[in-house]
Amino acid sequence: MKEIYRLFQKKLVTYCSPTLSHLKVASLFAIDKREIENYQECIRYFNRSLRTYQLSLMILKNKQNRLLIYLYHYNQLKYLLSKKEIKLFLHERHYPTNCLHATLGRLKCNLMSDSFPHEIGIFLGYPLYDVNCFINQKKCKYVGYWKVYGNLKNAKKQFERYECAKRTMCHKIDKGCMLTELLNFSL
Repeated sequence: MKEIYRLFQKKLVTYCSPTLSHLKVASLFAIDKREIENYQECIRYFNRSLRTYQLSLMILKNKQNRLLIYLYHYNQLKYLLSKKEIKLFLHERHYPTNCLHATLGRLKCNLMSDSFPHEIGIFLGYPLYDVNCFINQKKCKYVGYWKVYGNLKNAKKQFERYECAKRTMCHKIDKGCMLTELLNFSL
């Protein structure tokens, strides 16, 4: 495997293990384009490998020397965005809700604007209640993978599962395991 792929793979596992483990619908991570110059080649390479597992990578934001990359589980995201309360929430924010590709296109456009679209939490699988409270600037109970306003006990359990997946996957990658081997093991 090319060194550039190894570096990209390490970042992918470090920041996206819960999604790679199918515990979380999606993850975001940023890369410095100077660090990974052939980022487009890396994304194509990993998308071919990830497709088998219903996972996809896409660039959400490409600005100067930084990229914001989104990894999502296609079926999980499609299901999440089909929920009535989520569709209503997104519709109120002028998202098309009948086509996943169009919905993600709107998110990408919103990220290019001057203000940050805080509804991105929905696309990362955060609870709707927590996303709404964040948008309305309520006082949170806890900060983990997201700001928790609702069920703290469940959120902490989820955060523990995410951290366990991250530790396990990072350890295996550090020992020379390939991403596809990890994904085959986690199925």
